[in-house]
Amino acid sequence: MLRACLGLVVLLLACRGGAALAGTDTLSITDATVKQLRDLRAEAKFHADAPTFYPGAPNEEVRSRCEQRVNALIDRLVAGLPSHPTQQYVLGQLGITVASFGHEDFEERERLLLYLERIMAIAGIPSSDGLLNQLRYGFDPNKAP
Repeated sequence: MLRACLGLVVLLLACRGGAALAGTDTLSITDATVKQLRDLRAEAKFHADAPTFYPGAPNEEVRSRCEQRVNALIDRLVAGLPSHPTQQYVLGQLGITVASFGHEDFEERERLLLYLERIMAIAGIPSSDGLLNQLRYGFDPNKAP
């Protein structure tokens, strides 16, 4: 079921390009944006975080695997955003990473959402167009059934 939901999310992101109006999803990517992404990449990830009640990954293997996936996302964005400064590009890259977390525990998927939200804030994206809700709840609760 989760795999089907993640597949749907990736498919929706792939189809999103046709729905975007030309120029409406252009982002302002500056050197400061890239620096913030690099700073996020340098942070250790998936460790216990008391303020958010995240217990940390269950072991170092899981922590390292999850961190590598988030860092790979950031690497793709640092490399691609200057030539593809669009919301569509960023959400597409986020969708690839979301799909790679299909077999991870709930806690790691929830923690992933925080990293994705930080990346969106750095890139200046106000909304995931339902992507994060789809990952968290299996549907977008802001849309009518």
